[in-house]
Amino acid sequence: MNLSNPSNIPVPYIVIDAELSILSCSDSASHIYEQAVHFTDWLDEGSISKAKRYISPVHSGTRVELIMNTRKQPFSLYDIYQQWDEQGNGHLICIEQLQNIQLLSDKLQLLHEDLQQLPSPIHQEADRPQASKTSRRSARERELRSTLETIRDLVDMLYPSLIEIDRTIYADIIKNQIEEALAEPAADNVHPISSKFNDDRPRSKN
Repeated sequence: MNLSNPSNIPVPYIVIDAELSILSCSDSASHIYEQAVHFTDWLDEGSISKAKRYISPVHSGTRVELIMNTRKQPFSLYDIYQQWDEQGNGHLICIEQLQNIQLLSDKLQLLHEDLQQLPSPIHQEADRPQASKTSRRSARERELRSTLETIRDLVDMLYPSLIEIDRTIYADIIKNQIEEALAEPAADNVHPISSKFNDDRPRSKN
């Protein structure tokens, strides 16, 4: 699995605009929900007004409970974790409240394994001529760093729920891997990206 492509994130991950129109989604979201152009198309009628009110940039970083309709099960209660970027796009992760906790832990373990396999664009460019490095590195590095930042923020939003069930071990590992990747200075004086994580969070005893 290649996490440099957000569509491969192994949880229902959706990118929307300020009008709640769907810009993209992970493959797992496509498998769970019917094809739609608007996020509210997946919601029960009673949750639409709530989504329009609370799924927005001003509520970035908050969790919202919504009733969603899936391919297999209508009226499913979901926790929606949201993070909005500087372009005004919302990044959502949808976690069914009744889903087995072990499944969520397994997904985090899968993220951990995938992050170990991510290529380093910095190392790949190390042996190239200076002019070639400058011209070829930027786009790929920006794409990879943006993906890592998105995953980092989404894991950060899931963290409080994981603390409650004492299942933070893979989240901690993933968090550390992402921070190491983003903090590694690239060639040509590219500055490391600062951490958004709170290192004072309690760690799992598992």
